[in-house]
Amino acid sequence: MLQAFHKLNPKPKTIPELIGALQQIWDDLPQTTINKATYDFRKRLNACVVDILDIIYELINKYFD
Repeated sequence: MLQAFHKLNPKPKTIPELIGALQQIWDDLPQTTINKATYDFRKRLNACVVDILDIIYELINKYFD
C-alpha cells in the first residue's frame, strides 16, 4: 500500500485528494491480500489469547496449591 502511495503522480495536495487517493489504493488491493492479512491476524490473536490463558491457568494453580 505504501509503495502504491509513493507511485502517485502527482502527489495529493489537499485532504480530499489524499482521501481519494487512499480510497483508490485500498480499492485496488487484491482480495487475496486482504484475506491473507485477516487470516494471519486471527492466527496471531489466537496465539496471544492462548498465551494469556496459560498464564492465568498457572496463576490459579499457584494460588490454590
